[in-house]
Amino acid sequence: MSVFTDKKFIADKIREYRKIAGLTQIELAEKIGVGEKQICKIENYTNLPSLISFLKIIDALKIDIKEFGINSENNYRPKRENLEKLIYSLSDDEIDFYIDTINYIKTSLTKLNNKKNKKNR
Repeated sequence: MSVFTDKKFIADKIREYRKIAGLTQIELAEKIGVGEKQICKIENYTNLPSLISFLKIIDALKIDIKEFGINSENNYRPKRENLEKLIYSLSDDEIDFYIDTINYIKTSLTKLNNKKNKKNR
């Protein structure tokens, strides 16, 4: 049996990440636009989520699709994978900080390069 069709594996993974996110079943259901009973049935091994619900759940809980045995990449890129894990672990405030910092650095480098180019003319 493939990992994706194993109700218990999927349910346990969703429950684990829901609890990590600090959400109740009701809160997760509201977040993805389904009824609480649907989340309850998924977590109690009664139902598999529809593909749309599954994708909404993994997006809402920031679960990497690889956690379910699905590899979405053809090439293994460890640096990218490490960066993705780091990004998923950040709070929204931390993400905003890093975005601002990166944009500042990019702007500063562009200005520096423009000055160098003007000198070399």
